[in-house]
Amino acid sequence: MNSFIFEIVSKYLDSTRDLINMVKINTQCYYLFDRCKQNYIPIKNYEEFKLYTSIETYNKFNIDDYELKLNELNINKIIYHYPVFIDQIDLNSKNKIYKYIQLKNNEITKNKSCYITPKNVFNIVFNMLCDNCFNSDINIKEIVLTDNIKILGNSCFENCNFLKSVYGNGIEEVGENCFSHCYALEHVELNNCRILKQNCFSNCYNLKYIKVNNVIEVGKYAFNNCNNLKNIDLNNALYLIYGCFEHCTKLTNIKIDNVKYIGYICFNSCYELDNLNIVNCDKIDYSAFENCLKLKNIELNPIKIKAKAFKDCISLVNVDLGNRIESLNLNSFENCTSLENINLGDKIKVIPSSCFRNCSNLVNVEGSGFEEIRLNSFENCVKLNRINLSKVRKMFDNSFKNCKFKVIMMK
Repeated sequence: MNSFIFEIVSKYLDSTRDLINMVKINTQCYYLFDRCKQNYIPIKNYEEFKLYTSIETYNKFNIDDYELKLNELNINKIIYHYPVFIDQIDLNSKNKIYKYIQLKNNEITKNKSCYITPKNVFNIVFNMLCDNCFNSDINIKEIVLTDNIKILGNSCFENCNFLKSVYGNGIEEVGENCFSHCYALEHVELNNCRILKQNCFSNCYNLKYIKVNNVIEVGKYAFNNCNNLKNIDLNNALYLIYGCFEHCTKLTNIKIDNVKYIGYICFNSCYELDNLNIVNCDKIDYSAFENCLKLKNIELNPIKIKAKAFKDCISLVNVDLGNRIESLNLNSFENCTSLENINLGDKIKVIPSSCFRNCSNLVNVEGSGFEEIRLNSFENCVKLNRINLSKVRKMFDNSFKNCKFKVIMMK
């Protein structure tokens, strides 16, 4: 058995005792300890350590593993696989590798700015900040992260109430609740970030500028209640999970040209949002834009629009749903009182119940595939004068309640 196979097998062992038993029952493993240049399972005491006669690299997997010193039995490198507090790091050694560093309240956080850099700790493998490492630290006002820091852990800077700005070109992932409740935060630049997890900036009431141009996925409630956020560029985003921008009451412009999915209540109650152009979106989920009171024009090309997606968008005037749209749902455009024209393409066969209910200014409905008009679909659309019903086979009671047709195309 060579070291490569041993490494694979070791993943299924719990202790050195298991390894000894394997050696006893398999003659191919007889010289295994003599050939190992490093340990692949935890070593708990000196007696276990002495079994590795040729070991050069010591892997310490847990804090309670055997504490080894460099140069003990030809050891030239120690790798720590668990979070180590920064004030416990041996700064004088270049042969100790730390996979994760956990920061806590000490002198590094007491300056006006917090500069986090592995250059201060020599050759440390330093690519993430662990969960909660700066949680509730009131001394931090600015964060500058060097390029080799890739991941910010969950709740990393949560409740840092005086934090105003964050810069980090190397960050690829922001953890759950990472900057949640940072009430003073105004400016964020994470140019290469790919994933924003749930609630990462939720309740950052003063956030005004954020640059995350390369984000692919935005987690649920990521920017929920960011009341001062006005613009954001998410042109590379593919998925906006539910509630991401809910109650961003000043959001006026968002670039999401390539998004494939807009989740439940994603932009619900974004009162200032006025225009949308998302021609590549496949699905708009429940209440995604409900209560977007100033939304006037939308150009979409979705496949599915779920219930209440644009309900109560009272300023919506013109809607073009392109030629891919296959289905609407209950109350999709209910109470859009300013809506005048809508293009539903040729693939929609069913107009769901209350879909356009109380669209009192609706004049023209484009589309030629309608086969079923359900209950209250166009109730109180008092100005409706053009809709193609030539293929309709089934119409429910009150489908056109209070409508007064002037021109109607019907079989």
